[in-house]
Amino acid sequence: MFKVSLPQIFKIVVALVVGIVLSQLPLAAGLERSSMIYVGVFIAMVVLMAAKAVPDFVAVLAACGTLVIFKVGALTEVFAPFAGGTVWQIISILAFAVAAQKGSLLSLITLNVLKPFKPTYMGQVAAVMTAITILNFMIPSSFAKVAMLAPVVINICDHCGYKKNSKEAAGLLIAVFIPAIQCSFAFTTGSTAWSYMIGFMQTETFHPTFTFTSWLASTWVWVVVMMVGTYLFIGLFNRPKDGGLVNKEFVNDTIAKLPPLTAKDKINAVILLVSIVLWMTESLHGLNGIGITIVAVFFYFVTGILTPQEFKANVDWPTVMLIGGILCLAGFTSTLGLSDVLANLLGPVAEVITSHIAVMIIVVCIITFVLRYVFVSNAPIILVVCAALLPVLFGKSIHPFVLVFTLHQIGACFQTSYNYILLPPVYPLTQDRLAEHKALVPYAYAYPVICTLGLLASIPMWNSLGYLG
Repeated sequence: MFKVSLPQIFKIVVALVVGIVLSQLPLAAGLERSSMIYVGVFIAMVVLMAAKAVPDFVAVLAACGTLVIFKVGALTEVFAPFAGGTVWQIISILAFAVAAQKGSLLSLITLNVLKPFKPTYMGQVAAVMTAITILNFMIPSSFAKVAMLAPVVINICDHCGYKKNSKEAAGLLIAVFIPAIQCSFAFTTGSTAWSYMIGFMQTETFHPTFTFTSWLASTWVWVVVMMVGTYLFIGLFNRPKDGGLVNKEFVNDTIAKLPPLTAKDKINAVILLVSIVLWMTESLHGLNGIGITIVAVFFYFVTGILTPQEFKANVDWPTVMLIGGILCLAGFTSTLGLSDVLANLLGPVAEVITSHIAVMIIVVCIITFVLRYVFVSNAPIILVVCAALLPVLFGKSIHPFVLVFTLHQIGACFQTSYNYILLPPVYPLTQDRLAEHKALVPYAYAYPVICTLGLLASIPMWNSLGYLG
């Protein structure tokens, strides 16, 4: 039965009041009433998202609908991005993921990756992190990757006697969580977050496009620093004193228990391999990556690996709606003149923050980390900071990727138990055997440091790609 709580009603009413008041403020020079209506709708949406009054995608879609109601834009104008390539890339890659992880193929690949590593605690930490990194080239479902590696780390805890919330068990959870979720954002095939980030980069006149290789070229330095930094942290703070010899035969026993590869598994392997090769070589052959993914999904349907029922039930439609809605809202700041007004108002402060790219990264990381104590969702922080700084960055010919990627990655911090929605599902996926948030706190404060170092280390690469003007 549907229920609405009084606190939820209060949050919604506050958001509506704030939106109405802002929409009726006196017009700034160069703005029309439609501009102020957009401001009111936008801030009301931010309040709804920050207060978690409704799911993020509901708040975003409600904002888009309100713009249509008050004729800020026509229906076809506001919702035009849903016909664009980014939304269809998300739908196709999510459907691709549903099909690719069926059967025993990916489990077999993952377990064989683990075999060559040493049967020590740190050897298996390296094995798990490596296996998940390889899966990031194939599976955009972060939680599917956690579920696939969960039996391995749970077996290590059981065999070695590591209790829940011990430093050793916490280290194994970190070894799964960081590459499966945080580092998956650096791959177009690892998660849908890259499309989400592109939504914040777009304006009416600027539509950035990325291929598999161009996105990875932009992120690989950060990934390397993040993975190495995390591995070193685990070795320093979580490694058992005796080195932690583990049950090496578990992997072989698990492989032996897997069912034989079926005809569908072999077809899956062919579709998966061809798709990955075509994605990685898009700059050479010129075939559109979105088209490649859609055709791959077609073959999954034709071969019966993916069914219409699974497509309807297992594709993450709220994520599709959220990213599509953000794309719908993104273009209006420039067409309504708001970008110019913000640039004039915040010009002096923005100029100081953006005076040097390293300064901007450090300031943005500190501000975002502090705000995440209050904001349960990172989305409103990205929206507001981008609205304030992107006009200045465009004036300096700095690619918006630099700011948006920085905001997204540092905003994925989890220093409290309530401020990162992607962490709680990891606990039941690992059978609540490894650790709770309290055991992860030391790493939760190391994460922003490692993340910031990774972003700073990426500056030379971004400069070589022409992102820094």
